[in-house]
Amino acid sequence: RVRKDTIDDALFVFDVSGETMEQVEKVMDCVFVPLLMQSEVTGGEKTIETLHKLASYLQITAGNKKGDVVIPVPLLDIILKSGNSNVLSILESTIISWTKQIKLALKIDLDAYQKMENLSGPFIEYKIWLDRKAKLNSILRQIKNPLAAQILHELATIGNVYAKSFRVVTEDIKQALLETEENLTYLKPLLPYLEQIINGCDDDESLLKTIAPMMAIIEL
Repeated sequence: RVRKDTIDDALFVFDVSGETMEQVEKVMDCVFVPLLMQSEVTGGEKTIETLHKLASYLQITAGNKKGDVVIPVPLLDIILKSGNSNVLSILESTIISWTKQIKLALKIDLDAYQKMENLSGPFIEYKIWLDRKAKLNSILRQIKNPLAAQILHELATIGNVYAKSFRVVTEDIKQALLETEENLTYLKPLLPYLEQIINGCDDDESLLKTIAPMMAIIEL
């Protein structure tokens, strides 16, 4: 409880710049995490779980701010060191959070792209698939992170149902990436010709000269 005579010790105050999320993450890593890892500091299971949730929210929010999809990795060292009896529950909630983030990434927000004034038609579609490829590759890299891989391995070892269901999600990501790469493969060669049609074809003859090679590509 914060009282007038304890406010200096009970509250933590610091200045923030425009990179608020990054600063808060650093405070978490450099201040709160080391404190809880000290054996003489015992915050209890509730404190550890709250810290885990806060760290996850920070990672997700910081990623969203940059347009990235983040699958938050729990502060496993602290959780294990604390002797928390709810370790399994925390790891399961982590997998659930990953699944939610990935399912959001698999959806395409068409409205956001249609508001881009500098792009239209197939150029919007190309950017959609290009952004999607970057997000999916980023997710796969995060899943292969040693700590994330360890969490999945430990849960799979005990036959955990969330680990099994996440394998299906992983396959969905790989399938979506294959589809995305295929669309990019066929769409990218057409863009120069489409740009000529939109911006550079002033007469029927130049239009036909542009359409002919474009149709040849489509027939491949």
